[in-house]
Amino acid sequence: MSFFLRCGDNSRRPVVILVAFGLVAHMAMGLAATLWPEQGDEAMYKIWANEVSRQGLHMAYHFGFDQLPLYLYVSKLVTLVFFDTGLSHSLGPYSRVLTMLLKVPMVLFNLLIGLLVYRLTLRLFESQRGALVACAAWTLNPAILLATAGFGYPDALPALVAFLVVYAACMGFNAWVPAWTVLVLASKPQAWPVLGPAWLFLFCRQKHWLGFQAVATGVLTLCVLLFPFWATGELDGVIQMYAGISRVHSWMTGCAHNFWGMLLPSPPFLSDRDPLLFGVSGMVLGLVMFGGVAVATLVRMMRQSTASTLVHLCAFLVFAFFMLMTEIHENHIYPMFPFLAVCAGISRVLRRLFIGLTLTFGVNLVLTAWLMQGPEAHLLPVILLVSRFNALVNVGMFVFWSYFALVRSPHLEAQDS
Repeated sequence: MSFFLRCGDNSRRPVVILVAFGLVAHMAMGLAATLWPEQGDEAMYKIWANEVSRQGLHMAYHFGFDQLPLYLYVSKLVTLVFFDTGLSHSLGPYSRVLTMLLKVPMVLFNLLIGLLVYRLTLRLFESQRGALVACAAWTLNPAILLATAGFGYPDALPALVAFLVVYAACMGFNAWVPAWTVLVLASKPQAWPVLGPAWLFLFCRQKHWLGFQAVATGVLTLCVLLFPFWATGELDGVIQMYAGISRVHSWMTGCAHNFWGMLLPSPPFLSDRDPLLFGVSGMVLGLVMFGGVAVATLVRMMRQSTASTLVHLCAFLVFAFFMLMTEIHENHIYPMFPFLAVCAGISRVLRRLFIGLTLTFGVNLVLTAWLMQGPEAHLLPVILLVSRFNALVNVGMFVFWSYFALVRSPHLEAQDS
C-alpha cells in the first residue's frame, strides 16, 4: 500500500479510512444481495466456474464462455478456493457462497482502483482535498457498489487494467504500459478506447520511450496469458472468440440507456445488422459515429498533451463508446468512472457530470434488473418510458461533454477545487 500512498508530508490516514469504509460498504452490499434473487449473469458466472473446475481453463471456448481471456483467470482463482478446498461438496456447486466468492476479487480490484485514483489525482493536481474527493467518489459510489457487490458484474477488472495503462503513462512507468495494454485487450472492448489517447500521449511526450524493457514486459505478459491455450492446442478458440466478438450479442442495444436506447428501448432486441438508414446498418452507423468522436479526441490530445487532459479525454472517450456503439449493455459505462473521478476531484463541472452519470447508471441498473425479473404487464410501459427518459438525459450530458472536452478543452490544473 505504501507504494500507492507515497505522497510527501500528506497524511495517509484519511485515504486509508476511505478505503476501509469502501470495503465495509462493498461487503455489506454483497451480503445484502444474497437475500435477493440472482441478478443478470450471476448464474452464468457460476456455471463457468464449475466448468473451469471440471474441464480446465483452456477448454473455456468449448463450453460457451463468451468473454475474452482475462476473466478466466479470476474464475480459475475462485475455483481454487471453492472447488479444490472441498467447499463445493459441503455447500453445493451452485451455492450462493460461490456467488459471493466471485464478487470478492472485483471488490478488491475496486479498492485498488480507489488507491490509484487517489494517488494519480494527488500527483496531477497536488491537492489533498481533491484527491480525497476523487477517491471517495469512486470507492463509495452507490452505482458502482450496486453493480459490483450487488449484481456481481465483473467490470472492475477491465476498469482496473484500463486505469493502469493511463496511470503508468502519467506516472512515468513507461515500461509497464505494454503489459497493461495486453491485459486491456484481453479484458472487454469497453476498456479499449483508452489505448489510443494513452499511446498518443506517450508518443507526443516521449518519442523514443519504447525500449527493450517495455517490449519485454508486453511480450512476456502476452505469453503468460496465452500459454495455457497454446500448450494444450486450444489457441484457436481464443482467436475465434476475437474474430466473432461482434456476433456474441448482435443487438442494437441490450439494456443500455444510450443513444440507441433512446430510440429503441428494450424490449424488443433488434439486430444491429439490419438496414437502418439509407441501407446502412446500426452497427456501421455506430462505428462511424464513434470513429468520428475518437479522431476528434486524438486531435485534441495532440494539441494539448498534458496528463490531466489524457485522463479527462479517456473518461470522455469511454463514455462516447457507451453512448454511440451498438451491442452495449447497462454496465459498459463502468470503466469511465475511475477517470472521471480523478477529474471530478478538481473540477466542479466534471463533478456535476460524475454525479449525473452516477444517477443515470444506478437507475439503469435498477430498471434493467426489474425488467429481467418480468414485471407485471401494466408496469412495462412505465419502465420503458423511464428508460427512454434516462437515455435522453445521458444524450444531453454527452452533447455537453463533447463541447466541454473537444471545443472548450479546459486546463484542469487551473481550476478551483
